[in-house]
Amino acid sequence: MRRKERAYGYEDSPFRDGQILRMVYRLALPVSLGGLVVPIANLVDSWTVTNLLQATGQSYLQAVANYGILTRQAMYLVMLPMAFAYAIGVSVLPAVSAARAKRSHQELQGSIVFTLRSMFLMSFPTSAALLVLSRPINEALFGTTAGSAIISTVSFMSIFASMELISTYILQGLGKMYRYATCSSAWPSRRPSTLYSSWVHTR
Repeated sequence: MRRKERAYGYEDSPFRDGQILRMVYRLALPVSLGGLVVPIANLVDSWTVTNLLQATGQSYLQAVANYGILTRQAMYLVMLPMAFAYAIGVSVLPAVSAARAKRSHQELQGSIVFTLRSMFLMSFPTSAALLVLSRPINEALFGTTAGSAIISTVSFMSIFASMELISTYILQGLGKMYRYATCSSAWPSRRPSTLYSSWVHTR
């Protein structure tokens, strides 16, 4: 029975000779490496931030306390727009994939431009609010004003983090997961069609 099955297209099957494993590795490798970025960055920050704070004259306990404010209070608030970015990214990915499959350039460009601008309009007010109202927000949520300056300093990180996540979803929909370094320069207020143009010229 096995010999009879092999006679019908077995030699042309993409699942033989380890091709399917190579395909899985090719797709899973960037995802796995991307999942390691955050823990590695946190590990590096835990070492560099505390050492730099101690180099400025702070004691070890003060440096650890300020690093705790950065990771617990500031970063929690900065990552608020990421909830919207996840929701928008999940919804735009199939739309981008469908437009790419249909070769509808106008629909594809419209989806990308609308997504980037919408995410920017959500993340920018959040960053501005954290910059201006960091002290009352910090006191209302955490019951202290300690670290308000830190929250103001890192407030604009939410814009870049949100745009990075949205760009990742768009690139996945375009099938260009390996072109992030060249496509991530898209900016909604300047050239929101950069991702779309990159796909047109490299498809």
